[in-house]
Amino acid sequence: MLKLILVFLGLTIRLSGKAQNGCTVKNKAFKPGETATYVAYYQLGPMWIDAGEVSFETTLSNFGTKSCYHIKGLGKTLPGYDKLFKVRDRFEAWVDTSTLKTYRYLRDTDDGGFKNYNDNYFHYDKGFSTCYRKINNDKPSYDSVAITECTFDVLSMVYAARNVDFSNLKVNDSIPISLFLDDKTYELSVKYLGKVVLKTEFGKFRCITFSPRLVSGTIFSEGQRMKVWMSDDANHIPMLVESPVQVGKVKGRIKTLDGIRNPMTSRVD
Repeated sequence: MLKLILVFLGLTIRLSGKAQNGCTVKNKAFKPGETATYVAYYQLGPMWIDAGEVSFETTLSNFGTKSCYHIKGLGKTLPGYDKLFKVRDRFEAWVDTSTLKTYRYLRDTDDGGFKNYNDNYFHYDKGFSTCYRKINNDKPSYDSVAITECTFDVLSMVYAARNVDFSNLKVNDSIPISLFLDDKTYELSVKYLGKVVLKTEFGKFRCITFSPRLVSGTIFSEGQRMKVWMSDDANHIPMLVESPVQVGKVKGRIKTLDGIRNPMTSRVD
């Protein structure tokens, strides 16, 4: 569930190819102490069912002698949904405060009893990430995956994407993206849809909208697209995500938000 939300929120970083200088990201959108929670809910027929909760937290930390942002993403199913499919997910990333490039990326997930522990160290100067992976009680594996200077893990990608300058994009612009997820690279695309006003539990907000093409597999079907609404202000807070899955739809809506860096000037009421 948390991985779904991360993919929903993070599939925009390659937009920076038009909006910024290469893959350099200068953070102006968030600060240490920011926290946000999302409700994940699922549509089956005419019914929408609250299924889980996802939380994000950013703190200032150190990676060895280097200052970094420590970003945490935690996901869990709600008690009523635990009986059907219990989820306890944890994602963490340690990223450079100047470039938002990843030092270390950790995934520790339990999805209905399927346990996946994945620990990755990014070496941009050498062009690869070292990967340790353990599935359930299987023997752990060690590998390396090729990366480029534009590679972000799926968690740091969310925060890097929030610093993209969307002002140069035109409606229906389609931009190729390269997503690093589960020790693989996916070549996808994002279509910029323009700006709308979104009604939320906090009020109405001007939002930037875009539609990434999904990763096909057991959850998504080939060629499907999700939709993301991001606040049209300096924070670029993801407010809502929506995606078709093979049966029904999944949405993630923002529930709480605290410690933001900039005023929410996108609010219209």
